[in-house]
Amino acid sequence: MHQASCIVSWVAAVLLAGGALAFDPGGWQVFGPLKWAVITVCALAAATSALLRGVVLHRPSAIGWGVFLAWAAFASMFAADPVAAWLGTPDRRFGFTALTTLACAFVGGQAVVDEIGRRRLARAAVVALGGMCLYGATEVLEIAPVTLAPTTSRLGATFGSPAYLGAALCLLVPMAAGVAADRRQPARWRVAAAAATAAGIFLLAGSGTRAAAIGLVVSSALLLWGRSGVVRPMVAGTVALATVVVIVLSPLGARITEPATGRLAEWRIASRVLVSSPVIGVGLEGYRIVFPIHVDTEYVQDYGRDTVTDRAHSGPLDLGVALGIPGTAAWLVAAAWLAVRGVRAAIGGDRVLAGMGAGVVAVLAQELFLFPTLEVGAATWAVAGALVASAPSGQVVRARSAIGAAALACLLVVAAVAGTMDIVADHRATRAATRGDLAAADDALAMRPDSFRYALLGADVAFRRGDLAGAEQRVAAAAARAPRDPAVRVARARVASASGDITRALPMLEKAVGEDPNHPELRILLGDVQAMAGRSGEAERSWLAAAHLAPRDPTPHLRLCALYLAAGEIDLARHSLETARRLDPDHAALPELEDALRRPA
Repeated sequence: MHQASCIVSWVAAVLLAGGALAFDPGGWQVFGPLKWAVITVCALAAATSALLRGVVLHRPSAIGWGVFLAWAAFASMFAADPVAAWLGTPDRRFGFTALTTLACAFVGGQAVVDEIGRRRLARAAVVALGGMCLYGATEVLEIAPVTLAPTTSRLGATFGSPAYLGAALCLLVPMAAGVAADRRQPARWRVAAAAATAAGIFLLAGSGTRAAAIGLVVSSALLLWGRSGVVRPMVAGTVALATVVVIVLSPLGARITEPATGRLAEWRIASRVLVSSPVIGVGLEGYRIVFPIHVDTEYVQDYGRDTVTDRAHSGPLDLGVALGIPGTAAWLVAAAWLAVRGVRAAIGGDRVLAGMGAGVVAVLAQELFLFPTLEVGAATWAVAGALVASAPSGQVVRARSAIGAAALACLLVVAAVAGTMDIVADHRATRAATRGDLAAADDALAMRPDSFRYALLGADVAFRRGDLAGAEQRVAAAAARAPRDPAVRVARARVASASGDITRALPMLEKAVGEDPNHPELRILLGDVQAMAGRSGEAERSWLAAAHLAPRDPTPHLRLCALYLAAGEIDLARHSLETARRLDPDHAALPELEDALRRPA
């Protein structure tokens, strides 16, 4: 068992550090395919090694995982998007495959049964945290290895997302603090861990992630005031004061004072979805499909529809939407059980275990306000497995199966091949996006035929090149893979509107608006086609509806101004133009419309 623990602990350490640090500067999704491949391959490798050499599993949790996966498989057969329910979307990758990956990480973690293995995991957390902080520093200095389109001033480090970064910090900062407080560690590791812990607090502040702040407050309370005696009261007070100062003077301070109305609005819509499908939910990755049905005008007016809303920002609510009330129950039971285990470890005498326990509890706390992710969840479940193995009980079963290990090894090979193809396809997508290479986009789709995102990329490249027939063909390919995806629906509407074929475009746009009536852009595009068809009254109603849904967008008012000018309704045209000018004084279409209004009738 010691040999098994040694091998698995190394694999788990690579999972933890590699999953946090991996990114691909040459990829279209810089923080996607490479990270996903590392996580999936390592989780499967850990479980394979554990089963091959024999691992002592906690029986109740093993049964719980088995029942949960069986229910998820059953629900996936009736999902709103069956393909995504099994494989995940190209953006999130949180389908049934991801749940299986988390379960494998948990099994592998339970093979880490000795102190050496746990120290190896904790040191991997220090390495990961240190690397993330260095990347965050390059973002602050504006010399980051990868320059993404600026969507926020908040830091994302090696995750590319402030929310995901915050979730990772919840796990890694307490683990690093545990290493720093462990007197059995070499001095160099304690110093490195202390520096990484302090830098991690700064990184959290730069991420501006409130959910993570809550998680780390919970873990800090466990570490600072538990029986573990990680730090003395005077040091605890100093650290707490310094942390407060850092947070107040950072983006996180401003975020804390912001009202949480957006999160409450998201929960309102997600709750409607759960009530409408309380038994089996809408399937993993299915929320984005049904969101347009349940979203209301108030939400759209306040937060818009520029991005696809695909996850409910709360762990129990997110799994409830996907898998029904059983999904919510599964999250709550698992969280309560892991929280008890984590608290016991955090207030115990072993510093490394204390950091691991506090980290797991912190992730669970922040997940109340985010959602489960593959990127952070796999490392969390591996650490949770090691926690469970550190406190064995009588409810255990030894699992040693050559057949099971062989099956997982086959999946490991499949994952490695698929992950490699995913990375290569992502590089082809970069070529397509940056150079307008249509053949590269088609190559990416051929390598990953399940990805409707590559089909949409090809459609966009063709559209920008003026190849409407090619764009229409590739949008149709995307629709064949994900016919109800909101992004696919909008892409089809854009191509149809630009085609000028009113006979085909009008019924397509009417159907799109019928499926998603609260999408402003679809309303605008429908109005455009109606105007081309000479249905000025219908076009007016479509643009007025768009203006109502998007009160900060000048586009529908500009369309209305042109419509009223053509109809000789000068007062209405002037009013629409003034509204558009107030919303966007520098809009390029304003001078031409102003000139038209000044011309004599």
